[in-house]
Amino acid sequence: MRKIAVFLGVSIAWVPAAAFAANPLYDVNPNAAFSSKEVLVPDGITYTDTVPDTLDLAERANLFITGATRSIMPTMYNAPAGVLLSTQLPKYFIDMFGAYCTTATPCFSVKSGQPNWGNVMLALSEAREMAGGTPADWTVTNQYAMAKNMLDYEKQQDLRVLFNLPNIVAPTAATNPSMEAMQALMQEWEHRPTSALKSTIDEFVQMQQDHMKTVVDPGGKSFVATWDEPTPLNNGDTGYFSTNFDRVYLAADALYAMAKWYRLSGNMQSLTIANQLGEYIRNYNNSEFWRTPDQSMYPQESGQFVGHTHSWLLATLGIVEHALAVEKFNPALSRDELNFADSVYNFMKRRFNVGAIGNFGETGAVGDQIRLGLRLAEAGKGNYYEEIEAWTRNQVAESQIDGAIRPYVENNVNSVYELNAIADKVQGLFFSDAAHILAVPFPNTYSSTLNIDGAANIFHGLYNVWLHTVDINGTTAQVNFLLNKAGKYLDVKSDLPYRGRVAVYTKQHIGTLNVLLVRIPSWTDKSQVTVAVNGAILAAGAWSWGGPYGAYVHISNVNANTVYEIQFPVPVYQTTITQLRDQNQWWIEGSYSDPAYEHIVRLNGTFRGDTLVDASPRPSTGIPRYQRQALAALPAGPVAPPTTQVERFVMDGTASDVLGPSITASPTSVSSGGRALVSWNSPTGSACVYASPTNSPSDLAYGTVGTAGGTAVGPLTQNATFTITCAGHTRTVTISVRTESPVISSITPSLAAPGASVIISGSNFTPTGNQIWCMSGCTYSPDVIPNATNLPSSGSTIVYRVPVVGATPGLYAVAIKNTRGTSNTATFTVTPTSTGQLTIAVSPAQVSLGGRATVSWNAPGAFACVYSSPANAPSDLPYGPVGNTGATGVGPLIESATYTITCNGQSSSATVKVSGASSSAPSHAAVALSSIASQVASALSGFVSFFIGR
Repeated sequence: MRKIAVFLGVSIAWVPAAAFAANPLYDVNPNAAFSSKEVLVPDGITYTDTVPDTLDLAERANLFITGATRSIMPTMYNAPAGVLLSTQLPKYFIDMFGAYCTTATPCFSVKSGQPNWGNVMLALSEAREMAGGTPADWTVTNQYAMAKNMLDYEKQQDLRVLFNLPNIVAPTAATNPSMEAMQALMQEWEHRPTSALKSTIDEFVQMQQDHMKTVVDPGGKSFVATWDEPTPLNNGDTGYFSTNFDRVYLAADALYAMAKWYRLSGNMQSLTIANQLGEYIRNYNNSEFWRTPDQSMYPQESGQFVGHTHSWLLATLGIVEHALAVEKFNPALSRDELNFADSVYNFMKRRFNVGAIGNFGETGAVGDQIRLGLRLAEAGKGNYYEEIEAWTRNQVAESQIDGAIRPYVENNVNSVYELNAIADKVQGLFFSDAAHILAVPFPNTYSSTLNIDGAANIFHGLYNVWLHTVDINGTTAQVNFLLNKAGKYLDVKSDLPYRGRVAVYTKQHIGTLNVLLVRIPSWTDKSQVTVAVNGAILAAGAWSWGGPYGAYVHISNVNANTVYEIQFPVPVYQTTITQLRDQNQWWIEGSYSDPAYEHIVRLNGTFRGDTLVDASPRPSTGIPRYQRQALAALPAGPVAPPTTQVERFVMDGTASDVLGPSITASPTSVSSGGRALVSWNSPTGSACVYASPTNSPSDLAYGTVGTAGGTAVGPLTQNATFTITCAGHTRTVTISVRTESPVISSITPSLAAPGASVIISGSNFTPTGNQIWCMSGCTYSPDVIPNATNLPSSGSTIVYRVPVVGATPGLYAVAIKNTRGTSNTATFTVTPTSTGQLTIAVSPAQVSLGGRATVSWNAPGAFACVYSSPANAPSDLPYGPVGNTGATGVGPLIESATYTITCNGQSSSATVKVSGASSSAPSHAAVALSSIASQVASALSGFVSFFIGR
């Protein structure tokens, strides 16, 4: 079936692959790599917990999942959107709409989403490890379509041919997109090491091998590098000097992927490629990539590079990965590479003067620098955990897009998915700007507000902070970051920056754990640190300082079901913070108008610990960041933070890994008026508090109860929530009351023009909150119709006005959704606002016996026209659907014939009269049957003659 995509009047046609087409060169089968939606959701346990309402990276992952899966492009086989916003109107996804960017100068209409397909898939896989999900969730459905189409050879070929996009899978694969896809597959393989995934990744290694070629530097030394090394560019907008930008970037992506795959799988071919690329990156032309091209402007220093930060940091990450790969059989090279990477990491800190903020120019570089610092800290190169936590609390947290974008970006209502509800779609993604601290310049002639590459890269950094918040090493649990996190053996709950209090809750099963290490920041007074176990403060000799760099509280003889609480002072202080670009300059390293020099801005920042809570002076324009007025207004002493309930996910966790008490209901769903049994049990505490936020009927009075018990509840007529709180931990269970889903019985009228009111009749509509969903016919199907998100009803009727804008004439299937469920679908036809006069004519109006005539019709603005004849009179044009204007010959006619055209439910007819026709003349039907019989006889005669002739 041929599919037509229409974008604002521009028709783009292609023939999509209904099923997977085999790759002619490589064994890459998306159906084998991603056999079902379930494989994208890691196994684990989900539970509700009450936590301090402080920075929570798992919750940030949930936001990212929503933003990343909402911002894919169905019209491009579910590829992620690339550059999001132009600097002026129109503000929308512009990957496919470069022609519409003429109102913005410059307009970054690069198709950067598809090359970053694997990068976004990698980030989503990381986010699932943090936050989980359910296969039935729409975000998993979208992610599954992304995953399969990323590896689909035919769909990738379509994108290459239609939009000149680089392929992810060979033939015609490009290094950057294929290596990022490989990294996404490796992340999946770490969750589920199947043979199908492994063989797919090995094929990507072979693809890269087929890209490699010999490169000779100006000094005559030979190297082996990627085959698609382009002509070096000197494009000042991507860096101070970017002569080697693509050289470094392409080799870096492959180096990282190859070295990591060797470490994961032992694939020797990938190690060989990594060796070659590492040698090329570090030593090409006497280390050209790591020298300054102009020492008068940029004096040579340790770890220096001049160019696009993300490219060089990605190369450095690849060098670190290679150092870890060769550590056992070439320790000298490994040490040298780690020392080199450490010099690059510290050069970045000096060059950008980021302090505790982490404003490294663009968000992708922030994520890269965090990953690099973590690797180096683990390797013993320095206590970089503290600054990484500060960057996470500040630049990373403030880069994530929230509701503050709404006044600046219209939530357009448009039938094209890529143009609809943009302000909502992008929330959870990340701004690209990590140069300007207090406000993202907007509009800014040289600003791209979001590029999906940067959003994915900064999320990699966020994920790695979450991953290493707690490191389990044999018998030791090492808490590196004072952030909320749930884990298999323990949970961390942090009150920072409200007060210096971190509580570690061990669970029922802690494996072999015996030692707990908790990092204490250097900015506190260590003489004031206290440690308590289950509320009892330990004497000074009962714990000690230890761990990496001597910066950790060391607690021995750790027990299960125990609360370890560490407290320390949080100073409030002011200091100068620096940004290298003013509000009129581009956020990336260079600038079109002034690429060489910074316009340095210094601000007076107020910190609470390592968290920036206020700064001045604030710019008068731009999208504001650091709206932390509530934190800035706190008194200098310790303040208890607010709390919030969150859904926790622990990968590979079981019921025994749920912290604190448990509460269950049986059954969890009842009919209206039904009853159930609520039971609870707590492994800690001496008493619990039983309550119901919904104040639902209960046989047992609410209040203090034992640590184990149960009661009948009901009769229940609405959803009921019950809680048990033991030792400060609250667990919740909800019993749902089944209600009948809404039903649509009719839509009156069943066809109407934009602006008309219609009545949807049925049952089980709620008083408010009814939504009309377009289930098919819309570009964005299925999704809620933008002006039908919260409709009132009488219970049996909903009055709805057909949108004036965006309601294209055609047939649609719609459904009602509310808190009671989703209804059946019903069809509705949107007619044109004005169809004009429907006419049909014949010429001539009378013919002789056996004569012919012409029938023509015109229905301006109409659609769904049908051409017919009550007597099935002869016609050159077949009867059935036709266009709203047309003509055809009719005849030969032996009797008068009537022809009819029907459009939009209206009909008009015209008759051709035949002179000389007698009442005894055979009918048109009889003549037709006689003709058919004659043709059959002729065919049979030929059939017999054929076989006799043989």
